Amino acid sequence: MGSSFQALIWASMLIICGTGASAKEVNGSRTYTYGIDLCDSPIPDPCSPGGKWDPLVKKCRGVRSDSCYQCYSGEFCKDVVTLKDCLLKSSFGDPVVLAEYWTSGLSHIPCLLTPANYRPAYQFEAIPSMENAIKQLHKTVGNAETEGYTIVYGVGSTHVLFITIAVLSQNILDKCVKAKRTDCPFAVDVFVQSPYYFGYVSIVNMIKTAKWNPQANTTSEFTIEIVTHPNNPTGELRKPLVQDGSHVIYDMVYYWPMYTNASVKMSEDIMIFSSSKECGLGGTRFGWGLFKDASLASKTPAVVESTIMSVPEDSILRAYNSISQIINETPSSVTGMLPYHQFGREKIFSAFSRLSDAMKDCKGMDIQLMNDITHSPGAYAWLKCASGVQCADELKKLAGIEGHPGALYASPNQTMRLSMFMPSVEMDIMIKKFYKLCA
Repeated sequence: MGSSFQALIWASMLIICGTGASAKEVNGSRTYTYGIDLCDSPIPDPCSPGGKWDPLVKKCRGVRSDSCYQCYSGEFCKDVVTLKDCLLKSSFGDPVVLAEYWTSGLSHIPCLLTPANYRPAYQFEAIPSMENAIKQLHKTVGNAETEGYTIVYGVGSTHVLFITIAVLSQNILDKCVKAKRTDCPFAVDVFVQSPYYFGYVSIVNMIKTAKWNPQANTTSEFTIEIVTHPNNPTGELRKPLVQDGSHVIYDMVYYWPMYTNASVKMSEDIMIFSSSKECGLGGTRFGWGLFKDASLASKTPAVVESTIMSVPEDSILRAYNSISQIINETPSSVTGMLPYHQFGREKIFSAFSRLSDAMKDCKGMDIQLMNDITHSPGAYAWLKCASGVQCADELKKLAGIEGHPGALYASPNQTMRLSMFMPSVEMDIMIKKFYKLCA
């Protein structure tokens, strides 16, 4: 059931071992030698703007293993591929535009490496400083209540959601068996209103006490609903169909000022967040859940231990450093937002505004932007084409822009999704492609 998460923890352990520090005595003082100095990057970055210098491999890189950002090439990413010849893939969920804040000169996080001898044992207890930082973050932003809640950690929000469905579904079934009822099912139905993030299906299918059922009975006591708030891919703020709040899981990884007007303090029974969509640290893999029911939260450590043993200290520390930086900044006297959130909001809301302008009265293709770009655009552009048009295929053919077809989100292929938090240079290219298409 948790093989993928167990593989992830072993990979994390290899990284931890490879980046530790060794010490030796030299004339009575200790000197440290690091296997990899990730702080040793040239200033200014020789790969900018078409890439980023990676001190690990000592060459330019793009978002993942690419040698440059999309539509750039050359040893130092200085060559720009023409709009006609460049296929821009805008389908990923990496919030890399937010990571630009950490290299913008606006942040002051020290460059730290975790020594190999720091907390080498499995850690099963919550770190008080991390818990305090999360509570302070939500209090400052005002997007979620934390008083009276228990915080549950996981390797990213995907893992926290897995943990939550596992304990909640088992708890529902246990209550039925304890009551000595004869109508207890073998598994609890789980559903999401469409269009929905396609990754939910595989998460639910890994859990023996839960089963995916898009047509689940919303009035049944054996139904769990996941509410993505705001929604992926549409950005809308939804209300649950299931009335029993204890059976509703709010996936709130996008409920931050960068993606929506996160001004309502939510106090739902279960709320899930991540450092990926909040801090721009997708590769860190750290998420947390706020549980109103302490007894239900007390059952989560067993699932954590059976899947990943414990959440890696390095992930927690990297997320803690970033969150601490965010909450210790001075809010804007005009907007009341923290500088980091102001930076992210300007990037993403501006991207939606520019895309809307580029698509206005589009002549090259019958295509519309469906998001509410003023109040809650979300993180992805949800596009709709004319009836009968395979939107993703048509946009790729006419403009060289590749996105996700609507069918992935249980929606007709007349719709499609594009990412709106790709690197700024890639976003600029996508906007230019739309202007060229729609002129």
